Amino acid sequence: MSPYPVPAETAKATRARYLIAFTAATFVLTSCGTTPVDENNLPTATSNAPLTGGTHTTIDAVTATLPPALAQSSICSQGSNTEAGDLYLLCSVSPASPLNQGLSDNNIVYLIWVNKTEAERTLQHWREENRPELITENTTHTAAARLEYRDAVNSVHYVDTITGLNIDISAGGLQTAEAATTFLHRADLMN
Repeated sequence: MSPYPVPAETAKATRARYLIAFTAATFVLTSCGTTPVDENNLPTATSNAPLTGGTHTTIDAVTATLPPALAQSSICSQGSNTEAGDLYLLCSVSPASPLNQGLSDNNIVYLIWVNKTEAERTLQHWREENRPELITENTTHTAAARLEYRDAVNSVHYVDTITGLNIDISAGGLQTAEAATTFLHRADLMN
């Protein structure tokens, strides 16, 4: 109860907003668990092992895993740690950078962290999914990007299983899959 009297109209509006928010949250939570389980394709013991990390815990250690072209064009600030103990950084590439020229009028913003086990698991998961058209791999099949541009969803996720590099480019940073692919090549992430 509020210590101050609340007009009846305000209380009704608040209850209505609460019920709408509760209904939306319930829908999201219940719809997440409706995917059927394929018992023939259960994860192996190795893929259920906890992620270990904590090997790249400074800005310098994390940025050292970036290709030089991307490292020189990025401004990064320290974030927090992942559950595995890996430091993640929030980085941006200016529209004036040669990596971004003609791709976006805004900074390309991305999160980066280093965890080899997570990168390997992620790439394996992408390969096993039923959407192979979303994945672009390098020629040695050690790095890949998952580009999703449909129904107003645009996301770019990149992993490198050799260095453990994990990159999530912010939605809206690159407006098309072609721009995302061009950026990945210019940044020397894909060959």
